[in-house]
Order: sequence, then structure tokens, then C-alpha cells
Amino acid sequence: MKDKQLQDRYDIFISYSRKNLADVKPIKKTLEGLGFSCWFDLRGIESGSRQFSQKIIDAIDASAAVLFFLSSDSQVSEWALKEIDYAYEEKKHVVLVRFNDDCMTKQFRFDFNRADIIDWRRAEQKEKLVRDLRRWADQINQTSESSSTVPAQRPLKSSSAPTRKTSSPKKKKLPISLDFVYSDTRELLDIGWGVRFYCLKVKNHNRGPISVTISVRNGGKRAVYRNTIEGNSIEIYRTLGMSWRFKHGDQGTIKVLGWSKCLKFRLDEGGVVIS
Repeated sequence: MKDKQLQDRYDIFISYSRKNLADVKPIKKTLEGLGFSCWFDLRGIESGSRQFSQKIIDAIDASAAVLFFLSSDSQVSEWALKEIDYAYEEKKHVVLVRFNDDCMTKQFRFDFNRADIIDWRRAEQKEKLVRDLRRWADQINQTSESSSTVPAQRPLKSSSAPTRKTSSPKKKKLPISLDFVYSDTRELLDIGWGVRFYCLKVKNHNRGPISVTISVRNGGKRAVYRNTIEGNSIEIYRTLGMSWRFKHGDQGTIKVLGWSKCLKFRLDEGGVVIS
């Protein structure tokens, strides 16, 4: 039986190990029941052919998000790791999905600590993932619709007609602002002693939600984290991803999805220095 042709767009590309098919398939059906279109390889990689590799590439390119189902098997699957690597290179939304009690290996954590991670078994995390998936799917569908629209033909411009300045399609000022605060373990754990540490405070000035990518480095170390900030709200980041705690001398950028400009910053004793 021949493979079906790829459709123009998918909401979700599902990356998993075939050994976990019995666990992943019901989750895929749940997502489809919520209205999401999924690309899902039921038959497995056949002989690792170049033709099949191209189908994987095309499917990831056509998807709004990639869900990597995290297990001891998928972390060592050659093809699953190729899929998540390629998704990052193409700047896709990548989410690691826990569905069992398998732990993340040190090697996998080292390679992919920048990824968002959710536990499908926890209702509040599942609900957040569904909200994010809907937003990402809407964004890619809107982009597809706008690119396929044929612009109306303009009339010839008269030489006597006054010239008009065309307005920029994007605002010059980013819809975010930065600040930093100190926090300590006393506040978090309600104990009498603790350690102070930096927190990065990002405010969204838009009415609607924005997707941000925070990239931070200090010396030879670097971390990247993606998140969504709801409209007119503030997110306080005590850590970045799973391993990065903010410290003096950190510098980096915050990029808002859909904006060409990015905000550069450096953490100093006096606060956040914007450059």
C-alpha cells in the first residue's frame, strides 16, 4: 500500500520510538479528537531509505510543532534523535512529552536541555500544551493564508500624484520590557536561611500573548529557552530551562516571534543593562 501524499500543513509532527507505539497511539488519537492534524509514522522507517528520509523532512517542514515522546527507547533511537535535531535547526516549536516514568539520560539532557517539557499525565500541563498547540497552529495557518493571497493590481501612478510614505509593517518598539529582582530560598521554601539569586523579569505590554525565545550565555556556556507570555502580564524566570540559574555576568537576547528586532541584555550588580 502506498504512502498517502503529504498535505500542505500539519499541526503536529509526532516523534517517538516504535517500541512505545501502544502508549503513544492513544495520545495521538486524543489530540486528533481535539481537532489537531498529526503526522505519525505507523509503519516505521523502512530500510532507512533516502526517499523516506525526505518524507520525514517534508512532514517536519509542514508542521507547526514537534512533540518528542520521551522514553528510554526514544532517547537512543537514531531516527527520533535525527527528527528532533532537524526540528531545532528549522526553529520549530519542540516539546518533550513525558508519558511514563523513564528518566532523562545525562547525554540527552546535555543535548536538549533547552526544550520545553510537559508531563501528559498531569492535567494542568496537558491543558497548557493544548493551548500552546492551538496558538502555534493558528500562527502557521495565518502565515500560509497570507502568503497564498494574491495582491490586487495597483493602478498606474500618475507623475503629478503626491508621493505617500509607506508605513512600516512592524512597530519599532518591541512589546516587552526587562527588569531583574533578587530572590532567595527563604521566600520559596519559607525557612529562616537561604541563598540569594537573580531572577529575570519580562513584561509583555501587548494585549495578546507573545512567544519569546530567551538565549543566555556566560563564558563558554549557553542556554536557549522558549516560552509564551500572556497579554499584559509578567513572567519571572528564576531558572532557564532545567539547568541554568541566572548569575552576575550573564548576557543574552530575547526575541519575540514575528519581530525582526531582538532585545539584548546583560545582568550586572545594578540590574539589567539593555544594549
